[in-house]
Amino acid sequence: MEKKRTTENQIDIFYYPNRHTHSFCLSLYIKAGALYESDEDNGITHFLEHILFRNINHLMEGNLYKEIDRLGLYFNGATYKEFMQLFIIGAPEHFTEAVQFLVKVFEPISLPAVEIKTEQQRVKAEIRESEDFKSLDYFAGTHAWKGTSLRNTILGTKGNVNTFHKKKICHYQKELFTAGNFFFYVTGSVLEEDLDQLAACLQEIPVASPLLKKENLAPIPEDFGQRHVLINVKNSRYSMVQFSYDFVTSKYTAAELALLYDVLSSGENSLMHQELSEKRGLIYSFSATLEKYNNIGRIYLTYEVSSRHIYDSISIVKEGLASLADTMEARLAYVLPEYVDNAYMIYDDNESFNWQRAYENHIMNGDSVAIEDTKTSYQAVTGERLSEIAAEIFIPQNLVLSIKGDKKRIDIEKIRKIILL
Repeated sequence: MEKKRTTENQIDIFYYPNRHTHSFCLSLYIKAGALYESDEDNGITHFLEHILFRNINHLMEGNLYKEIDRLGLYFNGATYKEFMQLFIIGAPEHFTEAVQFLVKVFEPISLPAVEIKTEQQRVKAEIRESEDFKSLDYFAGTHAWKGTSLRNTILGTKGNVNTFHKKKICHYQKELFTAGNFFFYVTGSVLEEDLDQLAACLQEIPVASPLLKKENLAPIPEDFGQRHVLINVKNSRYSMVQFSYDFVTSKYTAAELALLYDVLSSGENSLMHQELSEKRGLIYSFSATLEKYNNIGRIYLTYEVSSRHIYDSISIVKEGLASLADTMEARLAYVLPEYVDNAYMIYDDNESFNWQRAYENHIMNGDSVAIEDTKTSYQAVTGERLSEIAAEIFIPQNLVLSIKGDKKRIDIEKIRKIILL
């Protein structure tokens, strides 16, 4: 089960050991990202992630990656809209070295200006190559999260990156590493003495009081839950469609939302795959995302389709969502085994287990102490309850429909009639 230690300087260490695996995953989670960034500083969390790695390598006189490879470790990071994760995976006998590497993120940034300039160039190249600003996801997000920080990207803009000088980055680093704004999570094959060692290293780190407590609460768009079929079209040579539905997170359990998402999009028997691909061949693949914060969120489905099938595909998705009430009991039987029959299989993947536990319990404020608790929460979900949730969420008032295609030929009013019919 999950356990917790708190050092005297108020750093939380959560851990869920399993000596039957052959690896560990040591992670640091920091509450930061586009959710908390101003427009002017959008992208600074992602840039800091890059700088932290470069700074560790600088502190080690350029030997970080040689040492990582020599020890067979995997050291990586990721920035999301609401948090940053830095993690190391490796064989249990190298946990000590992993701790020594990871705690260097707390060291002051000592990079010379030329190194920061180089990292700016790298991140600007990443922004250019990602083409985020050309994507339907970005276009849809600017409407779904209009007027809020969440309309921005994780990477930020090239113009912003140019302003991330050393003084600003050092100040931001200090701001993030304050009491309660970060925590460690350890999974896999670790001993109590390993955790003693981690706690001892962290005990030496000065931790200031936070200026602002971050609660993972999304700013609420002005028309949230009152969209009334908000349709937006972006001109493009090819056609894509995204259905996005608002929901109030606090009304549902994590298990309910996950199962609803899976009914729509996970597996060969999912609604989207069956209705648009297997039965009709209108698409080959699609993407789906459950974006949730502690107060609100949205679930969105995106697919590419031939321009001549835009209206048909929209009608099919709309009818499929409407039919969920009658088919949910049967559909639940196909997605539940992943969380019940296969519940303990996640023990075999320390990285995924680490992320899942940290995210659900300490970013989303869940209360699952053990896998058994999580399993029980999924078993408690009924088809009738999922039908009720689908009926509450998949309504025109919650819908933001975003389309890429030939703007001159897309009839918005025809689409509106299809949705409202």
